Amino acid sequence: MGTHMNPSIALRKAMPSILTYQWGDTQPIELPGTVWIELERLLFAYGEQEIGKPLNSVKFLMSI
Repeated sequence: MGTHMNPSIALRKAMPSILTYQWGDTQPIELPGTVWIELERLLFAYGEQEIGKPLNSVKFLMSI
C-alpha cells in the first residue's frame, strides 16, 4: 500500500541533493518552495500511512 502520490520531476531531480546533504554543512540546499512543499506533503502522507492513523497533532500545529 502506498501514499498514491507520485513525486514530480522537479522533486525527483532534487532528491539526490536532499539525500546526500551533509546537515552540518554551512551551504544550504537551494530549491524552489514548491519542491519543499511537495516533499513536506509526501512525508506527511507517508508518516500517516506508516503510523496507520491521522497525525492530528501535526495538523493542528500546521494550522496555527
